[in-house]
Amino acid sequence: MTYLFIAFVNSPWINLPYVSAGLFMINLLFNGMFFPASTAMIHDLVKMEQRKSVFTAMYWLGNLATALGTITGAFYFLEYQYYFFLLVGTVSLLSSLVTYLFIKESLVKRNVSDTKVASTSIWSSYYHVLKDRIYMIYLFSCFLSFRLKVI
Repeated sequence: MTYLFIAFVNSPWINLPYVSAGLFMINLLFNGMFFPASTAMIHDLVKMEQRKSVFTAMYWLGNLATALGTITGAFYFLEYQYYFFLLVGTVSLLSSLVTYLFIKESLVKRNVSDTKVASTSIWSSYYHVLKDRIYMIYLFSCFLSFRLKVI
């Protein structure tokens, strides 16, 4: 949906670059939620002996799509950006529709007690990571490095 809105605010009739930037951030937020969920679903559905080949194919196809999309965008984006966003939005909606109609949920429901144990182990894992001094120094230095680049 965000790509269709981006197409609208970059149409031949209207140009709102700040709204486009905000919509891109919303799109990144949803992509950030989608990727781990889709990866987990594929991990659950693919047999152990096939996982390496499936994830290798996904990795290479993702890189190929990024390269081809970047090259195509470099040549045609200035003149046809409205049509690009319209195309990407339409394909994304069709992909969502196909996913909704033809892919069934693979999550197995657990007891409430299992969920409590899992959430407790997650917090204990975070606590264990936070106690690692070298990692925390590294994390803090990465944060400062990123922050200084932004400033």
